[in-house]
Amino acid sequence: MPEPGSWLPLLLFGSGVYLLLAFALLHHRYGPGTRTLGLCMIAVAVWTIGAAAESEAASPAAALLSAKFKYTGVALVGPLILLFFLQYLETARLRPLHVAALLALPAATIALTWTNDAHEWMWTGPSRFLVASDDVREHWGPWFWRVHLPYGYLTMGASFVLLAIEWWRGSKLYRSQVALLFIATLLPSATNVLFTLGYFPGDFGPTPVALAVSSVFYAWGFLRLELFRQSPIAYHAVFEYMQDAVVVVDAYDRVVDLNPAAARVFGRADLRETIGYRVEELLPRDPALIAALHAPGCGSAVCEDAGGRRLEIIVSPIRVASGSLRGRVILLRDVTERQRAEGALRRSEALIRSLVDVSPNGILRLRPKRDPAGEIRDFICLFANPVAIAWLDRPQAELVGKPFKGVVHPHTPILFQRFRDVMQTREPCDLERAVVRHGKELWLRFLAVPAGNDLLVTCVDITETKLREREMEAAAYQDPLTGLLNRRGLEADAAGLLAGAAGRLERGALLYLDLDDFKQVNDSLGHDIGDLLLCELAARLEHCTRGPDLLARIGGDEFVLLLTDVDADGARDVADRVAAAAAAPVTIDGTAVSCSASIGVALHPDAGTNLKTLLQAADQAMYRAKSAGDRVAFAGAADRDRA
Repeated sequence: MPEPGSWLPLLLFGSGVYLLLAFALLHHRYGPGTRTLGLCMIAVAVWTIGAAAESEAASPAAALLSAKFKYTGVALVGPLILLFFLQYLETARLRPLHVAALLALPAATIALTWTNDAHEWMWTGPSRFLVASDDVREHWGPWFWRVHLPYGYLTMGASFVLLAIEWWRGSKLYRSQVALLFIATLLPSATNVLFTLGYFPGDFGPTPVALAVSSVFYAWGFLRLELFRQSPIAYHAVFEYMQDAVVVVDAYDRVVDLNPAAARVFGRADLRETIGYRVEELLPRDPALIAALHAPGCGSAVCEDAGGRRLEIIVSPIRVASGSLRGRVILLRDVTERQRAEGALRRSEALIRSLVDVSPNGILRLRPKRDPAGEIRDFICLFANPVAIAWLDRPQAELVGKPFKGVVHPHTPILFQRFRDVMQTREPCDLERAVVRHGKELWLRFLAVPAGNDLLVTCVDITETKLREREMEAAAYQDPLTGLLNRRGLEADAAGLLAGAAGRLERGALLYLDLDDFKQVNDSLGHDIGDLLLCELAARLEHCTRGPDLLARIGGDEFVLLLTDVDADGARDVADRVAAAAAAPVTIDGTAVSCSASIGVALHPDAGTNLKTLLQAADQAMYRAKSAGDRVAFAGAADRDRA
């Protein structure tokens, strides 16, 4: 065997390679376990450097110090290799307690190595390195033989078992990596076993030399095979149990691996039936697919297989650091049902769109426009159907994509506030507004509901409903015969008028008019003549009133006139004119009909400040005028007290 010094360049070369690999692994952290492997590389470098220093030691003390340094690395290599494989292959979930247990014996070995002079558990004798013997293995201590050596071989053996299992069961894509790790780890391990068994005579162990040779394998794998930068992690969890079909091909498009889902797509019960086939023989003959397979980068295609299934195929290249193509990963997804669902969805959307377009209601979709603080400053119109465009009287170009403010002028501010409340509270709102379009009043009902981040607004034309409501309201407050206010209308309007008079005016009056002998007109001439008489009287009374005055028919032949801003003299003048108008004959069908009236007058606020009090006081005064044969009577204190 060559002299130890002749191996020095190789040992130093190997040490340098291991240190460079350690730096790259610790600095970049490529994948799982790389930090552990970096520490292992440092331990191997310590081993080889210590062996080189030991071989060149000039004194027993230097040789002994080099040996202690060397065995510091030796004790850590086996456990760190096993720990790296466990992490790299992810075969178990390691916790800090597990790592501590795995490194406990190496730590004890290192401690015993540096304190060996006190107990000689690692080796015996003053310096075993100076013993002139062909076999120096007889000088190892009990800890070395019974603990350190078995533990080191046990950890290395476990590492080989893990590699063998991964090579057999794992992805074919990573078999070259696993094989390289196996060879690079087996070479120094086998050399160490042969040296321990006595197959290498002499006192220089060849294991560091084998480690230096293995450094070439590690460096080549790191640079060319992306070793440690690609990992077969979680193969069974991620690859084998994926629902989507995955096929891995090499640079020549030959299938090297596929998962069970892919085998089902290809109709192969046994995965091994497809290994080695060219992928084009398994996939549909489709020009788009062929183009995707031969694209320099990622490619995709959708094609139909022989069974009528629609397959979405995505091709991704696998490249090494140099950029050369190593293979491809092909993902196949059965999108038959998805495309059917998408087709049904498109048809449904088209139907909904057609319904929206022909809807009799206006439909708007608005998106909030927020300031940097998140406050809604406006809404942007995203969509408007034809009815909404017509009602809002804006061209589509001025509506869609434009701010909403000012669209329904002058009602936009209140609409904007209510719409903003909907987006903040997520509660719908219902708002009615009248808009004037082309000189006509159009009543719109705005129903707004949140739709995700947008606002959906439905505009309903309620113009006819409003007109009917007004007609019904008019019928409820209007006398159908004369067109004057009825009692309910008088009560509704007089409240505001009297409140205004009390607040701004000091004077007012209520006139209560009752026709004399009207029953005789009905009995002698008929109710039709009586109705015509009442209509004529109503028209005459309207000529006796001013703009702010109220005139109402509250009974068969009873009328009420509410005057504002009049004193007693003014009320007397109006009452006299009303009495004269009532007494003037009315010619109906050639017959002159006349009917005098008795009028009671109640002054505001002397006789009362509300309608009920004034009516009762004026009614008492009217009966007093009728009894006395006078046309007009004013309510006094007695009438007010009776009221």
